[in-house]
Amino acid sequence: MSGGSSVGNAIKKIFFGMDELRMEPWASLWKERLIQYLFILIVVCIFGIFLIRMFNLAPTNHENALYFLSAIVQTQAAIISLVITLTIIAIQMAAASYTPRVVDVMKKNPDMWFLLIIYFVAITYGLIVLKLLALDPDPSLVTSVLILGIFTFCSLFLYMKNTIAMLRPDEVVKMLVGEINTENICKTDSKNDIMQPVFDVVHASIMRYDVTTTRTGLNALSDRITELFSTFDESAKTDIVQHFCDHIQRSALIALKNDDLGIFKEVIADLQKFGVECCNFNDSENVVESLSQTLRFIGTRATDKGLGGATELVADALQDIGIHAADHELKDAPVMVVYYLGMVGKHAADNRQEYSTIRVIEDLLNLGIYVIDCGKGMEYNTTRQVAISLGTVGRPAADKGLKDAIYKVTSNLAHLGIYATGKGDELRETVISVVGSLWYIGYEKSGRDDAAYFLAYLLFYRKDIISESIKKTESNLDPCDKQRFSDFMTEVDRKLKNGDFFYPQPWEYHPKSINETTLK
Repeated sequence: MSGGSSVGNAIKKIFFGMDELRMEPWASLWKERLIQYLFILIVVCIFGIFLIRMFNLAPTNHENALYFLSAIVQTQAAIISLVITLTIIAIQMAAASYTPRVVDVMKKNPDMWFLLIIYFVAITYGLIVLKLLALDPDPSLVTSVLILGIFTFCSLFLYMKNTIAMLRPDEVVKMLVGEINTENICKTDSKNDIMQPVFDVVHASIMRYDVTTTRTGLNALSDRITELFSTFDESAKTDIVQHFCDHIQRSALIALKNDDLGIFKEVIADLQKFGVECCNFNDSENVVESLSQTLRFIGTRATDKGLGGATELVADALQDIGIHAADHELKDAPVMVVYYLGMVGKHAADNRQEYSTIRVIEDLLNLGIYVIDCGKGMEYNTTRQVAISLGTVGRPAADKGLKDAIYKVTSNLAHLGIYATGKGDELRETVISVVGSLWYIGYEKSGRDDAAYFLAYLLFYRKDIISESIKKTESNLDPCDKQRFSDFMTEVDRKLKNGDFFYPQPWEYHPKSINETTLK
């Protein structure tokens, strides 16, 4: 067995260059094609013999038989040369359009090698029979050449069908992804980067506004990575994902450069799906952080580009990943997601994109409320970071005069504060952060009225906890800020005494988690 295996490997190395190519992912395809060609051969033999004998189609005259066989052999030689020439031209065009690795893919295409073998055997057998007929004009030999000729012509149909399908870019992507394994996926240098050929096809598809191929390439690659994830430790997973993110950042930037929101949606949707699937692994905190950083980077570039809806897609993707990270108890992963989501919102506010800013604010609140509802020990740090991030978004919103965004920030801070106080002493630090963020926004003139409005609301419902939080917030301020904070609290007290506030029902933002009993 070992001797036969070594001979087989030597033959593969000679014909296919095994230093560069691996045949393992293609084994099932070779078996499938072998069965298909054998099936055609059997069918042709059965029906060919039946028809030739029934209608006496084989030439009986010796000279006619020689001429007939000579014509078949010449025709077969002409056909195979023409087919191979056209196939090579098609491969060159595909390689120029997508990636040079198309050549490697087609070099391992079993149809081409089966067709060459079939025609080589048929032509060689036909020449041998021509020589034998000169000595012994046996009609069965003529019949066998005729049947073999019919088989060679029939095999062309299967070859053309399979080869044309193989040249489709989505099929090329699937074959390239199939070559990724646990050994080569960790290689990130430019020479051995196994992901690069896939992204070559993806990037070429993006430039051609080909949504289908882009979707196929990204989904196939991310699915393959998660399929192999279980075999790696946390460090290797982080390196693999970071390398994947480096590539996908470029894909997103190309889509933004082309102003192609459809392609951009596919990129973000794949990152979102990939992030959600990564949350299924227990040691994926660093993976989630890498994905969050990538989404933050893409989100800020989308904001700079001003492509309508792009920033909102990024914000929703971050929220979804954060929710699944909380579901699977990935410790500090939701905190990191909230932080980067806040960075996306801050950049949107800096660029005066109010609708995108409001979407981020809503996603921050929903994520914070969801983590509180999960009750898996992550709510303390996460909700505190939500309050801080809301303040981070609110400051530039106040600077730029985004009145709707300011109102949304302050109302959501109050909403978060009400929900946190409903959990007792567990989330007191979150409430302190809420008060601090309201003051942080109230520091700016354009946001003071809204901030005071909602802090008065908080005092009205939970004076004990909020008063304590106000004192702690004031004690942490610099001396130069204390007078401003005092002016801010004077406005809060005035609104509280006059009843000059009305808070919209908070459960309208999160109907699954909030109800009226929360406010009692």
